[in-house]
Amino acid sequence: MQYQYPRPLSRTALHPRGRVQSSLVIADLDNVDHTEGNVCFKPVDHHSSGKPWDRCKTAFVEPNVTLVSPSKGNVKVGDTIHYRIDSNLAPKQDCVSGGNFWFAVLHSPRNPEASCAGFVVDHCNGSYDLFMVAAWAGNATLNLTLVHTGEAVNHLRNVVWPAKDRVSFIGYYRPAANNATENYKTWPHGVCNFRRPGNWSGACEYPYPKAMGEWRLVCDNPTGVSCETLSTMKGHGARIEGSVSTLTKDVKYLFARPNSYTRVESTAVHLTVEGTSEMVSNKLPPCRPDQPIPQFQGYWKDGVWHSLLCEMKTDWREKKRLRQCLQNRQLVLLGDSTTRQWFLNLQGMIGIQAVKPPGDVYCCNMVRVYKELNASMRFQIHPYVLASYAVDIKNTMFEVDVLDGLDDPACNYIVVLSPWAHFAQWIRDSYITRTLLIREAVLRLRKRCPGVPIVVKGPHPRNHRTSSSIIYGSDYIIRQIGLINQETLGGIGVWFLPVWDINLAYPLNNTVHMPDKVVYEELQMFLAFVCEAH
Repeated sequence: MQYQYPRPLSRTALHPRGRVQSSLVIADLDNVDHTEGNVCFKPVDHHSSGKPWDRCKTAFVEPNVTLVSPSKGNVKVGDTIHYRIDSNLAPKQDCVSGGNFWFAVLHSPRNPEASCAGFVVDHCNGSYDLFMVAAWAGNATLNLTLVHTGEAVNHLRNVVWPAKDRVSFIGYYRPAANNATENYKTWPHGVCNFRRPGNWSGACEYPYPKAMGEWRLVCDNPTGVSCETLSTMKGHGARIEGSVSTLTKDVKYLFARPNSYTRVESTAVHLTVEGTSEMVSNKLPPCRPDQPIPQFQGYWKDGVWHSLLCEMKTDWREKKRLRQCLQNRQLVLLGDSTTRQWFLNLQGMIGIQAVKPPGDVYCCNMVRVYKELNASMRFQIHPYVLASYAVDIKNTMFEVDVLDGLDDPACNYIVVLSPWAHFAQWIRDSYITRTLLIREAVLRLRKRCPGVPIVVKGPHPRNHRTSSSIIYGSDYIIRQIGLINQETLGGIGVWFLPVWDINLAYPLNNTVHMPDKVVYEELQMFLAFVCEAH
């Protein structure tokens, strides 16, 4: 009898009721509600009426951090370190609300160079418990950053995320062949947005229910231009900036210092960890689909990430082993430019001359065929890339179409799914719809090829060069997108690879495209699953 996979559970990011921001497994917390993605506020119904958080505007108070346990002189390797954060935003009682979004990293700059991420339990009263693990012997300093106050989180979740037209594109229509130039900037163009069904007469409408459900792209239709000639798209920077300005009118202070991305100072943050080396983990479980993600996922030490997700006893990045793992297999990488980093690094790690078929486009789709291994590797980006450069629509492909096209009877595929970096501006409902349809495509692939390993790679924090980027590239929303992926694609035999902690804890600043050293360690975890278990 064929196993019927259950529908995804509705939790956390799908239905906001959780309280934990995180990453670690600690025995002391077995009875704590680990649901992540919740806020402590009720939804805002009327953003346009006045200034909903003005009472706290000028009343910011530096959070107070104290060490609860162990006492400062008694921290040993392997201990759980417990801090208390009191973050009363104002002396007024109605401002002590909780819901803050934090980054917490324990680090040592040298002797050893080491770091790890922690997690926060929110009590929704202005108090938080922060838990770290003493993973190495020597000095350790807590770097605690208040990313957003609870008011800002509530505004992001209930005002910004549901707002339509945050994501806007410029769509370019290619003229008839005898009139066309390759300079797309001279082509007829119009504004494009995502819409639900409606009366879009006079506009060009591009529904694709297989991948988008009821949502569709709707573009201005320049006079005399056929809708079928839409050819190229890029992000509409001016529209996006205008949307940010409108959505943060009267509350810009919530997304500026000291309310946003503020390092918290305290005398309690400096510790000395006693011991001779580093923590020794108990025997880890084998890497298997649908396994729980541990709260404490690992730590950096001397440039190496020590993962505690599951057992990773073999380094499959070594060329001979990697070639053995990929022999007679087809690796399919579906995602954005962070997934392209995987493709490029794997290409170098394999170290064999590959055949490059015609039609390779660096931004969007690349294929390498390794005849010596009877293997291939493919990278494919999704449509509607939100970029400052123009992307030809023909070079993009929905994940559902790629998955449905995997019809080799040998079923020798390895699939990676990683949609996140271009979706922080999508309405939450539209993104959930999109992800549910990917789930259905995964189930169709599972029916054809039950044993194919499928990996879902998570998101990570990014850099913000402008104040607007804090909104349209929100780390909070990106974090929630990762939770949506985890929840919606759960229970169908995929393996989740969380990379938030490995990136957050890396000793250099976070960027969208992290250094190859981070990518290299991400690939070690990925290969441990697909090579050990398959």
